[in-house]
Amino acid sequence: MNLIILFLAAFSVYAQDCPYELSLNDKSYCLDFSWQNAEKNINGKWEASDKLSPQIIKSRTPGKKKLYSAMDIQIWEKLDSLQTPVKIENFRVFTYMEMLNGHHHGGSYEFTWNEQGFYTLNKMNLMAMEGCWQLRWTLSDEDEMSTSQKIMNIENFVNYSDQENAQQMIWCSMCRTSPGSEHKH
Repeated sequence: MNLIILFLAAFSVYAQDCPYELSLNDKSYCLDFSWQNAEKNINGKWEASDKLSPQIIKSRTPGKKKLYSAMDIQIWEKLDSLQTPVKIENFRVFTYMEMLNGHHHGGSYEFTWNEQGFYTLNKMNLMAMEGCWQLRWTLSDEDEMSTSQKIMNIENFVNYSDQENAQQMIWCSMCRTSPGSEHKH
């Protein structure tokens, strides 16, 4: 009995060490995300803000007050207990809006590999819309649902009230069941 409890405890710790899992070429990888401070674009120059991501950009927000979300992404092979960073050729994470009206589309962002061993997804323009922002991964050049896989919904925005975040979660749950078509913007 003690052996079973020890096994279950070890398994639960191991499972917690792989927040998001993806399979690629018969290998399993783990992804972990760390939201960073949002960025602002002042006259074409990017600057860090003191506000944590994710930030939704509400309509009619003046350009100098828009905050663009940023995150670091670490990837390692699932069986690697040391969580050694892995760079996967052509791998990309991108933002994608699944709309209630079915007009799904990508968003603007920048995705780079950092020599410290992680990816950075930043300058995310997450505009407020009736839909659900997602993080998706792909090996393709296109930001489309058909050539990518969903990692997660972005549902808890730092600059939203509890009521606005609750509405966002409702929209995300509704999008999971609605068909639509992709539109390139």
